[in-house]
Amino acid sequence: MGHPWGWWVFFAGAVSDALDGWLARALRVQSQVGLYLDPLADKVFVTAVTLAWAIAGRIPYWLLGLILG
Repeated sequence: MGHPWGWWVFFAGAVSDALDGWLARALRVQSQVGLYLDPLADKVFVTAVTLAWAIAGRIPYWLLGLILG
């Protein structure tokens, strides 16, 4: 595996997103900006990760297209 730190970045992003969602629900905090930015951030995260995996040769490009399609 060429970049083991990449997995730490991936898991840190996933855990921070889950924690953010849990805290917002637990504290019943909601904002207009958050309603738009949270789903956008999720899509950017998924796009960046799948694109990086495809470029690194970890997943085939057809799967990248399927996921992003």
